[in-house]
Amino acid sequence: MNEIVTGIGFPIVVGVVNFVANKVYTQFTGDERSFFWKKKIHLIDHFDSRTDLEELKKRLKIVVIDDHDIFPVQPFTDAGYSIERWNTVKDYSKLESGAYDIIVLDIFDVAQHLSEDDGLGVLDSLKKKNPAQIIIAYSGHSFDLSKQRFWDLADEKIVKPSSFLRIKDVMDNVVNQRFTLKRYWEVVLDTLEEYNVDEKAIGKIETLFVNALSTGRELNWGKVAEIVHNQQLIIKLMPVGNLITKNFRKK
Repeated sequence: MNEIVTGIGFPIVVGVVNFVANKVYTQFTGDERSFFWKKKIHLIDHFDSRTDLEELKKRLKIVVIDDHDIFPVQPFTDAGYSIERWNTVKDYSKLESGAYDIIVLDIFDVAQHLSEDDGLGVLDSLKKKNPAQIIIAYSGHSFDLSKQRFWDLADEKIVKPSSFLRIKDVMDNVVNQRFTLKRYWEVVLDTLEEYNVDEKAIGKIETLFVNALSTGRELNWGKVAEIVHNQQLIIKLMPVGNLITKNFRKK
């Protein structure tokens, strides 16, 4: 009998303690918190994110940045990819805003007008601003240890020269493995936690994303700003948030 009482009593005690603790916490902070469990926010649960490769190709925008005209752009276009090539970084703001889903980037002679570290400087800056941005390192300097950081920061690497089929294998794998709603949403959650956004606010932001994806509309960043009251956080969220709504919303 004691075992039964104990078994029933524990969840009741937990509930009472949590209720009292939450009331005290709310009185002093104006917020709510559970002291025995953490609310899980899973945007992915609302949507079936499994999309086949052919459908993903139609959504993706890829830019190749290389001073040498050796990347097989036309074969990729023929294979269904939307791809363009720049000799140098001609519009950094487009890269920074998440206008391209995948960036294929050389390390030399592509960004000397922007950084003394050339392509590495661009890669480093983009990853700091938007960790979810998919960047493929594309260079012939694979054995240069001084350039190891360039390879380490990138999501994938391709050594020049490589055949179309070799590059396509890498590209297809990146699309299948990294171009997912789950991955992008985890970056959003990590960023919100980094800025100490509470669970209640995260839930409200998730609802805004769900509504945008369900209706096929753009995310209302004004409403997000009303929730977090942090312009720096909004700036950091926008690239990955725009990637989510652009590529995974209802068509």
